[in-house]
Amino acid sequence: MKPGPKRWLAGWRTLARRLGAAGLAATIVPAGSGAGPPALGIPSLAGPALPTKAEAELIIQRLRGARAEGASPSYVEFQLEELPRRGEARVVPGRLWLGAGDGWAATRIVLGAPGETMRLLIRGGSRPQVWRWTAGSLIRASDLFAPLLPGATITPFDLEMPFLLWPDPRVLSLNHILGRPTYGFIFQAPPDFVAAHPEIWGVRAYLDTRYNAPLKVQLLGPSQRVRKTTSLVSLKKAAGHWIPATLDFRDETTHDKTRFVVTGVAFAPEIAPGLFSPERLGDPEGPAPGIIPVEPAEAADQ
Repeated sequence: MKPGPKRWLAGWRTLARRLGAAGLAATIVPAGSGAGPPALGIPSLAGPALPTKAEAELIIQRLRGARAEGASPSYVEFQLEELPRRGEARVVPGRLWLGAGDGWAATRIVLGAPGETMRLLIRGGSRPQVWRWTAGSLIRASDLFAPLLPGATITPFDLEMPFLLWPDPRVLSLNHILGRPTYGFIFQAPPDFVAAHPEIWGVRAYLDTRYNAPLKVQLLGPSQRVRKTTSLVSLKKAAGHWIPATLDFRDETTHDKTRFVVTGVAFAPEIAPGLFSPERLGDPEGPAPGIIPVEPAEAADQ
């Protein structure tokens, strides 16, 4: 049975509260606290009016705060399903740990089967940093748009969403996504980012009007043409709570797609010392205790 709209939003709220806000939690869990948004005079769900500039800034500040409040670390097991328009599909298993430190949020990712492992460490913030460990070598990577794996369409930029820290976001429209009213926000890339990535103009994000959860994110090129779309696809119940279970990352030029499917979660597991240190990226992690399996999710109405 597919969860209704209220359960969808309850799922966002629950995972925001339980998983905290670091690394991939910025992608999967960018909602407000479990108690819902505070009363800030922002237009209601049914209201036809767009928020003012000041109200729009409060919405984004709340979303930034949900990412950076440093809640307990969490653990996710997943599969990356590479679904190219042409060629063979493949499935790559993965694990990730979410955490936060002094002024940064971090995601540690392990991809591949034993013996074919690649590890990544992504630290967020206004100047995200990426490290890769493979074949016994640690590499400091600078390209936020390099795929996590060859042929995949998911990148560190997609996971960390640094555009949420770009200045002067604007809200331009009211839309309906997945049956929910949303605000369409535009985040224009700052000059230093454009200088490093001239192929990027900015980002359009559709935020649920009540909980500010991104239901769709579009990466825009210089002509504001959509280059990539990230979409919430489905939710699933785990330990009595609805959680976002499937996300799609679609390249709108090649039409290749990578699907991120959650297969297990653990809330507030014990974190080994140095887990989010680049110097310890080659160290084995071991599975987190208390893993809750997540069964295949049901797709939402598109």
